[in-house]
Amino acid sequence: MVQLLETLWEASDHLCGKRLAAVLPTLLPALERHGHLEIEAELSQKLLQLSPATIDRLLSSARAALGGQHRRRRSRVVTGVRRRTTVRTFNGWKGVEPGWFEMDLVAHCGGRMEGPFLWTLVLTDVASGWSECVPLPRRDGLMVRSALQELQSLMPLPLRGLDVDNDTAFMNEELERWCAEARKPVELTRSRAYKSNDQAWVEQKNGMLVRRVVGHRRLEGPQQLERLCQLYGALRLFTNIYQPSAKRIPFEESDRREGRRPRRRHDQPLTPADRLLRWSGLGPQGRRRIEALQQECDPVALLETIRSNQTALVNGEREPGNGPDPSDSGQELEAFLSSLRLLWKQSEPAKRGSWHVPTRTYRTRVDPTLGCWHLVLQWLMADPLLTGQQAMQRLESEKPGLYGGSLRTLQRRMAEWRIAHAEQVVGQQMGAIRDQENNQLNRKRRNNR
Repeated sequence: MVQLLETLWEASDHLCGKRLAAVLPTLLPALERHGHLEIEAELSQKLLQLSPATIDRLLSSARAALGGQHRRRRSRVVTGVRRRTTVRTFNGWKGVEPGWFEMDLVAHCGGRMEGPFLWTLVLTDVASGWSECVPLPRRDGLMVRSALQELQSLMPLPLRGLDVDNDTAFMNEELERWCAEARKPVELTRSRAYKSNDQAWVEQKNGMLVRRVVGHRRLEGPQQLERLCQLYGALRLFTNIYQPSAKRIPFEESDRREGRRPRRRHDQPLTPADRLLRWSGLGPQGRRRIEALQQECDPVALLETIRSNQTALVNGEREPGNGPDPSDSGQELEAFLSSLRLLWKQSEPAKRGSWHVPTRTYRTRVDPTLGCWHLVLQWLMADPLLTGQQAMQRLESEKPGLYGGSLRTLQRRMAEWRIAHAEQVVGQQMGAIRDQENNQLNRKRRNNR
C-alpha cells in the first residue's frame, strides 16, 4: 500500500496529506480510466479510508528522500501568557481616552548584544502623548514590574491599560499577575509578532525621545545609569510640558480625492499636559499637579540639564559630580548632536477564568536553602543574572553535601530576592527622576522668598 500511495503522491505533484486525501476519490478513478493503474476494489477502499495524518506518516520516508522537501513546519512555541493576552492592532485605538499606554524597551547596546548594557523602558499614552522614560540596568521582567509600580505614583493620570510587544520581559506571569492584582486592575494587551506598526505611538517616541537624545552608542555601568536618570528626569518635564504635537485625524469620505492620495489632516498642536487638562476625566489631584508643573518648571534650566548630561554621556564621564568644563567640550557635543541628527534622518522612524486554585502560603517542610543561602547571596550580589541551575552546580562543587534540597526551592528563594532587589534598584533610579520634578517645583518658591 505504501508503494501505491507514493505513486499517487507523485501523480498529484507532491500534495500534502490533507489535500491528497481530498483528491483521492477523483484521482484514483482517473488513473484507472486512463490505464495507468489497476487496483483491486478492496485496496482502493482502504486507500480512500486513510486519514490525512496517516498519509503524512506513510509518506515521511519518501519526503525525506527528496532532501527534506514538503516537510510539515513545526508549530511555533507560544506561552500561556501570550494565549491569554488579547491582541490589539493599530486600528484598535479609535476613540480611546487617556490612561491607555503602549510600552517598549530600547537597548543601548551599540550594535553588540553581548555582555551587560543599559535599557530604557518607554511608556506613551496613546490619547494625550504623555511619555515616560525609565533606565533599567538589565532587561528583566521584575525590573519592568518594579518600574511600573514606581511610575504609577509619578504620572498625573491613571494607568488603565498596557499594550506591549511579544518580548519575554513583558509576556510573563509576573507582569500578568501585577496587572490583575493591582488596586485598579490594568488591562494587558499585546501587538502582533513582527508588526511594529501595531505600536506606532511608542515606536515614534523611541526615536524622538531616546535615539535622538541619547543616540545609538553603548551605555553600561552605574555612572551612565545615573546620568540617564538625571537626563530622563529633565526630559520628561521638557517634552510633556513644553513640546506640542499634532495628532492625525482619521480619514473621512471628504478627504478622498480622485486619482490622488487621501488628504491628511491633523488637529491643533497641543502639549501632552494641555491635552490632559482638556480631558474631563482627569482627577483634581492630577489637574493640580500638572498646573503646578506648568507654573514652576523652567524650560531653560531643563534644557541645560539635558545638554549637560548629554555632554557627560558622550565624554564617558565616570563621576557625575566632577564633570569637565562645558566650554571645553562644546565642539565635541555639537559633533555628537550632529551625528544624532544624521541617524534620525536615516532611520525609519485574555480573559482570566473566574475559578482559580488558591495559593498556598505555608511551608510543608523546613527550607533546605537556609544553610547555604549566605553563599548564594554573595554570588547573586556579584552576578545578578546567576540562574538556579548554576548556583546548584557551584554548591555541589564547592560545598558537597551542604545543600540537600530541590532545585525549585532554591529558584523560588532567588526569585524572591530578585523581586526585592529590583524594587530597590528601580526605587533608587526613580528617586533621581523625582528629584528633577521637585527641584523645578521648589526653584520658584526659593526665588519668591
